[in-house]
Amino acid sequence: RPSATMQAGAEAEEINASMCKTDFYVTVSYRQERPSVRTRPSRGGRGRGADRGGAGKGRGRGRGRGRSFVSTSEEFSAASEDQSDETSGVPDDVTLEYSGTVVWSRPMEASFIPGLGANQPCGIIHPSTKIDHSGDESDIEFIAVDGGKVAAKCTLHTQNASEELCTEIVGIDFEPTEEACDLKVELSESSRNDGKCELYKSSIEDRCSVLSVGSKLSVAYTVDVNLSNDETMARANLGALKVNWMPFPLKLPDDVTSHSIKRFNGHGPLRLLKPSTVRFLGPSCEVQRAPFKADVSVHPTSPRVATPFEVHYEIENLTNFHQTLELAMTDPSGCNDSGLLFSGLINGKLVLGPNEKQILAYSVVAVRAGKAVLPPLSASSNRYRTWVVHDTGDKHSPLYIFP
Repeated sequence: RPSATMQAGAEAEEINASMCKTDFYVTVSYRQERPSVRTRPSRGGRGRGADRGGAGKGRGRGRGRGRSFVSTSEEFSAASEDQSDETSGVPDDVTLEYSGTVVWSRPMEASFIPGLGANQPCGIIHPSTKIDHSGDESDIEFIAVDGGKVAAKCTLHTQNASEELCTEIVGIDFEPTEEACDLKVELSESSRNDGKCELYKSSIEDRCSVLSVGSKLSVAYTVDVNLSNDETMARANLGALKVNWMPFPLKLPDDVTSHSIKRFNGHGPLRLLKPSTVRFLGPSCEVQRAPFKADVSVHPTSPRVATPFEVHYEIENLTNFHQTLELAMTDPSGCNDSGLLFSGLINGKLVLGPNEKQILAYSVVAVRAGKAVLPPLSASSNRYRTWVVHDTGDKHSPLYIFP
């Protein structure tokens, strides 16, 4: 069977490829009783009575062969009285042999992508944070800043739902990475459920818990990552997801007529007493100590229509060097569809002394309620040629305007 711990990707598929096939052999042996009948004597060594069933052969090929046959009433009534004899029933030993193959499949697959609300790059040195990075989506990787938060989204789906092999998800729990000497990963308080690392729990009437044809189940969560005092960079998996699941009953064929079976509306696999568990290792993440610290906040946190509010970018220089940042904001005139009016700094430079902190702010007025997107702001470091703040359309969290 597939291993209990699975990892998304081609490597896991190769590992489990040779573990998902089982050849089985079933042998059924029984003794078949014969009734006491009158039979016609064999002619030329060939009988049409008990010998026809192939009792001497004794083996079938999975089609129910090995049955014994008796003569019809017309056959033995035509025989003369002196040519027939009365024989008692002699049991036959019959053996049927069946063989086949069962292909085991993993109950589900998991894929991970970075979630919304991730930390700013903060100037860490990584190919994805370089100013001249192409931004190809094929090389998406999880990166994080020491002491920050990492948002992740996991999607579960099954590849065999077309064959009616559905899976019922009972619950999903987060398991932190074993505490190592260089990195500690644990679930954030905002993602906990009453203090527990429980990301999802199905209910009786929850139809979304069944992974069938074309269905997917996604969970989003946030983890905290912290380096030890002596490390400047480390790489580890963002914990693991423990998925508790139950096999879903197979649909009965349309030609089933037995009411005692039909009323169950399905058959096999048998209902388990407790759910099975499969674990998916979280995505690999690289954690670095950053030369800058950048936070974004909205004041007030719940803006309303026609009431001015401010967006603050708090940038702190964590090094002992003077740093110069290049600032650039997308022209607000191109964001009229969002229903927001802007006022403040659009382009310029920001000079930070050693361990200095500054706040960049601009004012916004909303003209209508609903979902809105703030204009992207970018701040790059001239020294490291990396992004310190890089708000893009796909990573920028939406803003909701109240009436």
